[in-house]
Amino acid sequence: MNKHRDNAYFEAMGKQIEQGKKFTEGQLEAYWTWWYSRSKEEIVEDGHLWGRDVHDFIQTMKEAKVESFVTIDRSTGLMENLHGFAAEGCTIDALCIVKADNEYDNDKQGIRIKL
Repeated sequence: MNKHRDNAYFEAMGKQIEQGKKFTEGQLEAYWTWWYSRSKEEIVEDGHLWGRDVHDFIQTMKEAKVESFVTIDRSTGLMENLHGFAAEGCTIDALCIVKADNEYDNDKQGIRIKL
């Protein structure tokens, strides 16, 4: 079972979003990254994160007690984000493969980031 699937912090944040509370783009990206990763073995960030939002993204992940996530970003902004993660105290843990969700998708290469 996925240890990140049930996360009280993100569940409470989801209720606040439904009630109209405003969050920064980085906070929202952290929430949606968790939301879409609930069926996966790990939390997977798919490359929609902009460098300017890294601080709020990492801060929100830390507040939610997330220990690591995998970025599968293949954009030209990957290097900027990796440096942004490092500036927030994160480290590269390992290269990894994220298994496809279904038979129509492909496995994806990723980088596990430790918070």
